[in-house]
Amino acid sequence: MQADPGGPGKAAFKQAVGRFASGVTIITTALQDEMHGITASAFTSLSLDPLQVLVCIRNDSRLTEMIATSGHFAVNILSSEQQDLSNEYARPGRPPARVNSPGLPFRPGVTGAPVLEDALAYVECGLAAVHPGGDHTIFVGDVRAAGHNGERSPLVYWCGSYCQVPAAS
Repeated sequence: MQADPGGPGKAAFKQAVGRFASGVTIITTALQDEMHGITASAFTSLSLDPLQVLVCIRNDSRLTEMIATSGHFAVNILSSEQQDLSNEYARPGRPPARVNSPGLPFRPGVTGAPVLEDALAYVECGLAAVHPGGDHTIFVGDVRAAGHNGERSPLVYWCGSYCQVPAAS
């Protein structure tokens, strides 16, 4: 393995970080009577005291402005059975939906952020801080609620594809 003395290009960087397997989430928020969400893997726990997480969202995403304005968001961690939902929320340009639209698999959480009813797990947050991160915005959230729905297998993304890992025992 050799390093490029001039620094990596975008393609080499994407190939390198693509080797890091990550869980798949749908980040959601609601503002007035609209809810919006996107598929994201840029999520991590940040602190146990206080309880905090961070998510990174592209600057040009409609969700970035909505979270900054609403002051809350939910991280919905997907199970391996939710690949179709992941693909739907990864579709660029998908418009926001009405909060109470029939057929949406979300319920309002304690902050008002939409929580996926059948998510493997969720973390709901009030917005604590916003930081620039190149072409992304970094949102730090104070955890207001969290829960999980059993011990199913998580949806995992690795090397440009979904992959399977066994459920926790």
